[in-house]
Amino acid sequence: MKKLFKKYPAFSGALLCLVFVAMVAAIPTNIVRTFHLWVGSVTATPGNVTMGDGVAYIESDVEIDGTLYADGGISTSTGTISATEIADVTREIDIPLSGFMISPIGTGYYLLVGNDGASTPQTSPGITLVDAIPKLVWASGEQGASIMYSFIVPGTYTSSLSFRLAASTDTDTAATSWGFDWGLFVNNSATAFDAASYVQDFVACAEGSPSTKNAFFTLTADATAAADVAAGDIVTVVIFPYDVRVGPGAGGTTELISIQARYTATQ
Repeated sequence: MKKLFKKYPAFSGALLCLVFVAMVAAIPTNIVRTFHLWVGSVTATPGNVTMGDGVAYIESDVEIDGTLYADGGISTSTGTISATEIADVTREIDIPLSGFMISPIGTGYYLLVGNDGASTPQTSPGITLVDAIPKLVWASGEQGASIMYSFIVPGTYTSSLSFRLAASTDTDTAATSWGFDWGLFVNNSATAFDAASYVQDFVACAEGSPSTKNAFFTLTADATAAADVAAGDIVTVVIFPYDVRVGPGAGGTTELISIQARYTATQ
């Protein structure tokens, strides 16, 4: 090979040019490649890195509008930031009103949610327009009919299962005596079908004018129920209005506007 290069020097030069072109072609267009980077004054002193190939030092601030990927972790002057030190996030699962099943009190059977009114299939409670908004409506006196919905707890779940409800009613009288009772059934993953039942506390209305303003309710699983919920479990939430308003004209409708499951998730 040496004799070939000596005899044909033009061939050896062409070969080196091809190698160089191949190396340059491997780098995307408009990309500047360097083995190390120093951005700062000549008197600056890196405190945590030793300059060399693959090392960058920037003396002042850095703004990144995109995403920062740190495969090796993030270290500060006082220590390392690990995944457990990054705040968990709250995530939501919107539950459609039409997805509920109804258990009319004293009947022993279950129905899918239908319409409230003349349209069929008609159920009590049922979905209808109230104030131009679709709502699941219990008429006065229907407080015993419960609704239920099942879902699989997401794989990102860590803790703090709760439900956020928006509701209204047709009277403001004794509003704080109106609200929701509820409970949870938990079928744990990889166990026999034996849902554990957890009866939860009544949540009263805190809005003084629920006939003209949305009333929000937060239904938070107690410590006993929360301890039994884990990612992959099947949870059934059961909700029914509880109305102990008394006095002339006190009893009223319950109008469920929306419901959302919430939980704390991993990063």
